[in-house]
Amino acid sequence: LCDVSSYIFPDIRIAFAIDLIFFTISAQTVEDERRQISLLISSFIRKVTYPKDFERQLSFYVEAREAFTDLDTVYITLVNSVNKLAVEIRHVAKENYTQKTGAFVKACIAFSFISIPSITAIPNQMDLYLLTGQVALLNQCLGQGMYPQLFL
Repeated sequence: LCDVSSYIFPDIRIAFAIDLIFFTISAQTVEDERRQISLLISSFIRKVTYPKDFERQLSFYVEAREAFTDLDTVYITLVNSVNKLAVEIRHVAKENYTQKTGAFVKACIAFSFISIPSITAIPNQMDLYLLTGQVALLNQCLGQGMYPQLFL
């Protein structure tokens, strides 16, 4: 076995894992099984990394959001992962943003604010709105941090 956390997954393996795990869920799936599958998918999402390729990492999160609909735990993981990505950009850029860096951070913030309403648990939504707003302000995205309703 290889260390999954340091392995860069080819897109074919990601698609296969998504199909294999997610399509086992149906309307008749019991809640505990949905929770276990959600935790497994969330763990998988956290382990997929594209070091120093931030655009590819965000693209992976977008594809995962599209593939794993109706799973709150997965959406929470995706929002937290994208917020972490936006903070990593800040550390890499050392606050010397180019126009491209600023646009990428805004895309991360938009991803989060667009994803949050899909989560059914209101307390989780509120926590994620607050966290995403803080990440936006940290990255000097004042418009995104102060007016998240623009994304809804």
